[in-house]
Amino acid sequence: MLREYSGVVRRCVIQFTGLVFILGSPIALANGERKAESVLKSFYESSWERQPDYKSYQYRVEAALAKQKIASSLLVSPASVEVSQKTDRANTNQGASETILGLDIPLWLWNERSSSINLADAEYKKLLSQYYLSQLRIAAEVRDAYWNYQKSKLRIAAEVRDAYWNYQKSKIESDLALRRNENAKSLALDVERRFKAGDLSRADLHQANGALASSEAFLVEAQANVINAEQRVRSLLGSEYLKKIQFGDIAKNIEPLPKVPENLSGLDSSLPIVAALVDQLEVAKKAVDLAKSQTRASPQLQIWTTKGREVYGVPYQQSVAVGLRIPFGS
Repeated sequence: MLREYSGVVRRCVIQFTGLVFILGSPIALANGERKAESVLKSFYESSWERQPDYKSYQYRVEAALAKQKIASSLLVSPASVEVSQKTDRANTNQGASETILGLDIPLWLWNERSSSINLADAEYKKLLSQYYLSQLRIAAEVRDAYWNYQKSKLRIAAEVRDAYWNYQKSKIESDLALRRNENAKSLALDVERRFKAGDLSRADLHQANGALASSEAFLVEAQANVINAEQRVRSLLGSEYLKKIQFGDIAKNIEPLPKVPENLSGLDSSLPIVAALVDQLEVAKKAVDLAKSQTRASPQLQIWTTKGREVYGVPYQQSVAVGLRIPFGS
């Protein structure tokens, strides 16, 4: 009875241990993932705060908003005031006096204001997309650096494994090539002896000599592979570890370069890098539109008021004049 009870308890303990192991593995894995995420987040925040884009972002935003404000203003540039005074006191002194007060108001060209607004909006949108793209780039660099550091801890074991079997393979191939060469030598000697005795033809002799030459070539290649493997060990660990651990080169899979599309219409605009490229292209288009509209200098609306007299004793006369100054086009 006691033995049966102890067996039941043992089975329960084993089942409970297995359940803890099964449930504990995902929990441990999840804890490890959360720890890696928290570490990566702290690394990213520390790295991002060191970037010039982060420190200059607020000033660049203010500059972009100022460009939008200037582009949406009613005047192409601030108005100017012109004041002049004319008198004859320096010569005849007959009392002639004239005061001119003028106001120059620069005006937008046709479609210049709308093109300036569109360009300022496109530059602001480009600034936001470039800022987001810079954040993603720094995050990717931090992630790659972190996981490259983690992989570097396990890379040696993979190199040891691959190099060991590569060296063993080269030794086996060298032994096989050596035995093949010895068999070819003995066969060639036997064929030559039988040829001299008249039992075989000259064609058989040439065939045996060709097989011997082929085996010698395979032997030389196999010995060269062994030498390369040994040199790899010496370059990594030194000659004293040659008989203990064998290292070899790891084959690298080279990813082909992606094809560059002829235009951006077929790209996924939801990708941040594609959105940044599209915004940059939009800025260039708006700049071209603005350049097309700026075919001449800005015209000016001129308003003058004049107050003056011809001689002493004559009351002052006041007049108002309105003019439009239109520069010639380029």
